[in-house]
Amino acid sequence: MNLVPTPLDTAAIALGSNLGDRASCIRSGVAAVGGLPGVRLRATSGTIETTALVPPGSPAQPPYLNSVILVESSLGPERLMSELLRIEREHGRTRTAGLRWSSRTLDLDLLWFGSRVLESESLRLPHPELQHRRFVLGPLAQVAPSWKHPVLGLTVLEMLERLGSSQTR
Repeated sequence: MNLVPTPLDTAAIALGSNLGDRASCIRSGVAAVGGLPGVRLRATSGTIETTALVPPGSPAQPPYLNSVILVESSLGPERLMSELLRIEREHGRTRTAGLRWSSRTLDLDLLWFGSRVLESESLRLPHPELQHRRFVLGPLAQVAPSWKHPVLGLTVLEMLERLGSSQTR
């Protein structure tokens, strides 16, 4: 029997934590993602600490630790996202409808999956806020500086440069 290998796509995943032992949550999240069947960890950025983003009038939150990993995956993007949500739950993350900006033990965001552009009820790729988030672009620049956004046509470094010294998002 001749088995044809499943093609691997490169994906970027952002990790964030601002509750509990944040560094341990990030390390455990990286290990859990890297341990998924059909997923191979390729690169891990350094970890940065950032101020939590909260809408005006919302209570202050503890600062976040943020990191980005690159993986190769034979899973499709929606299946990978489903696994990321399961890992979040296993790390104590609860998602409450209407509470988008709450503190969390572990947040896993699928930033991009190859050069796919996808918009479904459950997933948008590339991540719709990617180009506005310094706390994502900074770590992403460490592991994939020349990745090009398939809609904007900009590299990670160009998107980071466009943010300039803006502290928003």
